[in-house]
Amino acid sequence: MKDFDQIEKENQREKEQFLFARKRVLNKQFKFDAKQLKQLIKLNKYLTVKQNEILEICSKLNKQLAKQVKTKNNWFHDYEIEIYMAFNNEQYEDPIYESKCILHYSKNSKINKDLGYRGNFNDRQETHPLYKQTHCYIFHHLYDHTSLAWQDIININETWFEIVVRYQLIEKL
Repeated sequence: MKDFDQIEKENQREKEQFLFARKRVLNKQFKFDAKQLKQLIKLNKYLTVKQNEILEICSKLNKQLAKQVKTKNNWFHDYEIEIYMAFNNEQYEDPIYESKCILHYSKNSKINKDLGYRGNFNDRQETHPLYKQTHCYIFHHLYDHTSLAWQDIININETWFEIVVRYQLIEKL
């Protein structure tokens, strides 16, 4: 007999498969017009600014915390910087997409720079209407690594970002 966690994982997989199938169908039917392109370009510009602001804050935090870890005069000896993101549209009460990206520092590892890329993440083909645009990582992530269709992304009308520092102490007794 299956346990609850196993059933929950199977249900989550089925839901994800359904949502990605929905995305494929909607994106095949989607026709980019001038108004929609303008909205997507505006969203990308906004997300680029937010991404750069977040990276600046995290970089400053990381430098401060790294110094504190090295002094060993602190209560903590490790930390994580987590960035939470949520995207809403007025059609739904809950966020249409939520994500957590972790920037992590420890004595034996480097920072995870998933959001640290400041380059162009546009991997659209030459025939795509957004091909010539520069895309920040967050915008790229929304259209390439989620189940959101272009119409879902266009309908985003609110974003939520949170930066959380977790101070960590592990000691043997």
